[in-house]
Amino acid sequence: MLNLSKYPPPTLLSPLVSRLAKIAKVPAEHRKEFRDRISNAMQNAWKRDRRSTGQKSGARLVYAADAARTLQKEFFRIKKDDRDWIETIRQSQMQFGAAEINNIEAAITNLSMIFNAAVGRRSPLPPYFEKKTLKIRDQMLREFVFGLLAAVVDADGELTFNKNSETGTLAEALDLLRDHVPPGLVPEPLPAAVIQRLKADFFRLRR
Repeated sequence: MLNLSKYPPPTLLSPLVSRLAKIAKVPAEHRKEFRDRISNAMQNAWKRDRRSTGQKSGARLVYAADAARTLQKEFFRIKKDDRDWIETIRQSQMQFGAAEINNIEAAITNLSMIFNAAVGRRSPLPPYFEKKTLKIRDQMLREFVFGLLAAVVDADGELTFNKNSETGTLAEALDLLRDHVPPGLVPEPLPAAVIQRLKADFFRLRR
């Protein structure tokens, strides 16, 4: 059961986003779209972060997520002729068509993503992406920071962050939003190195 007691009602959300827009220097003509994007990012945090329920993931769910990660990692280690043989078997099994397993790699990757997101972790990426992406333990924090940065950048705004002084408008924005997202999602104090890595990772992937 989701605990939405701290999710801001419309009367609070509007001034909250207005303050955030000022911090991010969002132009007036983009503020309506910005408000919608921020609202969506906050709602997604409540929907996807297990901390919103006040419950921890069960041991069997964690075990299943670990198994999905292992399957994904091992699949990418299989040599090409064996992967080709797996594809031959897939095409020869009529029941797979009914289950819509049209691409083995995509099916395994999606399964791993779903199970690991359920326990708040990022699943391994394919090898050709993995080296380009920094590893952040808290997947839900990653999603929330990325959603915040995307909303700001797409609205022609800007959020700054200085890892050394642990200051900047990104820190201000996260501090402002902390009490309106699932408890523990935005740590206090902010982990400066993690926030800097997330910001750098976001802009690298946006290129």
